[in-house]
Amino acid sequence: VFAQELQRAQAVHYRNLELKLRPMEGVELRAAYRIRPTIGVLETTNEGGSYSFSLGDMVTGEEPALLIELIVPPRTPSVYRLAHSVLTWSDPTSSLFTSNVRTVIPIEYSADPARVAAVVPPPKLMRVVEALSVYKLQRRAQEAFIGGDVEGATRKLRAAATRLLDMG
Repeated sequence: VFAQELQRAQAVHYRNLELKLRPMEGVELRAAYRIRPTIGVLETTNEGGSYSFSLGDMVTGEEPALLIELIVPPRTPSVYRLAHSVLTWSDPTSSLFTSNVRTVIPIEYSADPARVAAVVPPPKLMRVVEALSVYKLQRRAQEAFIGGDVEGATRKLRAAATRLLDMG
């Protein structure tokens, strides 16, 4: 076990990854989830409308994946800025060196039904959404069981198992 932990510590590519997200006016954060390396609710800190997500260390071959749900307001057709994001990290060999990448996340609104219908989510994103759906079912089953609803918990776990089998 010690050897495995030492090997993992030596494989750290980036330390203290943190994502900061500042949604534009009218855009709200609904939820945030870590998808990889393990699925779960992502701890969020809100500082005056700017959200911080601590991602920990990134080990080579274990790149993190997140799913952030935002609620966007209705707008006229055009391209808008959805949010500003900053990803920061430290060099594992030196605590003095910190880097960051800044991006603006755009969103395009359209009133053309054909154009909207033509938008197909990437298969990789759909797999993430399916995995998150199974995770939520499992959590609801656990809550039902704790609440004494064994039958409801069993139904939810069966549904989760069926979805997992469908996903392969």
